[in-house]
Amino acid sequence: MDFAGTKEVVYERSDWPLEKLQEYFKNDTLCILGYGSQGHGQGLNARDNGFNVIIGVRKYGASWEKAEEEGWVRIQPLRVYLHPEVDLLVRFLARLFSPLRRP
Repeated sequence: MDFAGTKEVVYERSDWPLEKLQEYFKNDTLCILGYGSQGHGQGLNARDNGFNVIIGVRKYGASWEKAEEEGWVRIQPLRVYLHPEVDLLVRFLARLFSPLRRP
């Protein structure tokens, strides 16, 4: 596909059926940062489809307790990038959006 002169490859759902995704991510842990309405829904969707999922939330915040009550493994967002099983992209995002980041 051509986007303003840049060629891009577009993947469709049929390119990555659930079984292929499960095989691809079988040794990985996905981290959902935040546990609001989107984080909650996306986390449940991924977990229900057989993926390993942890939730990145602020320790002792309202979402921290809610995630615990609902049986999630929680991790503080600033520690996400240290987790040995979390994808490199998530580690990068955790650093990028860290409140300790300096301009």
